[in-house]
Amino acid sequence: IINYKKYIRQLFKEYKATKRGDNFMNEIVKYHKDFENKLVLKNFTASELNFLMAICTKVRDKKEEEIMFTFNELKNISNWTNKNDKDFIRSLEMTNKKLIELTFRFENEKEIIMFVLFPTFHIDKDEKTLKVAVNTKFAYLLNNLSNNFNWYQLKDFTSLKSKYSKLLYKELMLFKDTGYRIFKIEDFRKKLDIPEKYRMTHINQYVLKPI
Repeated sequence: IINYKKYIRQLFKEYKATKRGDNFMNEIVKYHKDFENKLVLKNFTASELNFLMAICTKVRDKKEEEIMFTFNELKNISNWTNKNDKDFIRSLEMTNKKLIELTFRFENEKEIIMFVLFPTFHIDKDEKTLKVAVNTKFAYLLNNLSNNFNWYQLKDFTSLKSKYSKLLYKELMLFKDTGYRIFKIEDFRKKLDIPEKYRMTHINQYVLKPI
């Protein structure tokens, strides 16, 4: 009975989304594999990861255009359920702060290039909108993706509860064709942003078991 009621609520939620016209339940996250290989998402919460993937979904194939989200739209596609706008704005701000601290880094024999993902991240509290612009050097990661890309449904990603589940999920989706992934423990720690103080018993208890 509990599962049935949950199923009906989910159907009703999807129906309302379709009536609104945002169809957020069918959004696809899609980006170049360099996004996974060259960027480690450190210290992000589960909600902040939802925001990031929702934003990436909407700016895809928009080249260097500035994209605007209403708060309601972003809440819907990121599966944000807290009704407190102050908490929402605070979480958005923290997402941007952590994005600024991240840099993509490319190096060859002649040069080293470093850049942030979104040079513009404008939160308008009065208009209840977010405007995002893509860095021109970052644009290839989200534009004209014909090969060498990762993809998955945004609703699957946002339905996961813990940040470890989300980080592992997007990593595993790179290996949909083989169905398995072998990690060196050092790489596993890095990919999932596991604290250095965690021993294997802690990883089993606090990371693998919840996943």
